[in-house]
Amino acid sequence: MSSRTVFPHFAAGIVVKGFGRGSKELGIPTANFPDEVVANLPSSMGTGIYYGLAKVMDGPTYGMVMSVGWNPYYKNTKKSMETHILHVFDEDFYGSWLRVVVLGYIRPELNFESLDLLISAIKNDISTAERKLAQGCFDKYSDHPFLTCPVDTIVKNPAIIASHNVVVIATPTASTAIQKEASDITSAGDALDSSCEVEKTTTSDSSSVNGHLTNGHSS
Repeated sequence: MSSRTVFPHFAAGIVVKGFGRGSKELGIPTANFPDEVVANLPSSMGTGIYYGLAKVMDGPTYGMVMSVGWNPYYKNTKKSMETHILHVFDEDFYGSWLRVVVLGYIRPELNFESLDLLISAIKNDISTAERKLAQGCFDKYSDHPFLTCPVDTIVKNPAIIASHNVVVIATPTASTAIQKEASDITSAGDALDSSCEVEKTTTSDSSSVNGHLTNGHSS
């Protein structure tokens, strides 16, 4: 199945502490979702590097790059969703609600022979995300109710956006994590403007796929 069929994908959850390597070793902080959010990823959304939009609490909406997988450079055994937001924050935001809209796929996970090569790949991923988001054809998602509704409204009543054709999946601990998938909202032609540059790449959820974007959180 093409990775494109899962886009856009909506997810929200409380930011938790990660491995603590994003800022310390890589200089590229990431925000980590709790296990409940990772567990609710659609099976068609394989490991790899993705791009899209992100919002912390009720703050501004920014671009983001996300790593989904096991981070083989660090030999992690736990699958994670790690989001690097394309903005410099003044302080950490552990315990805050993070909302993301995953809009596209950049590349599969890759292992690296050195930390420098990993950092170089991450910077290339960031440049790719910035270029794709700058095309303007994803601007409509900045105005989607998933991002414009107050976070408290979504947490207390996830069905608030059901009328906008978003499938809402709430975990048993809805106060901790909410997962939203919008594969039903449209065909590829509706979800992603055909004028956008989108890779029709098949992703895999197999651990045989190597790689990593980054680890930790804004610490």
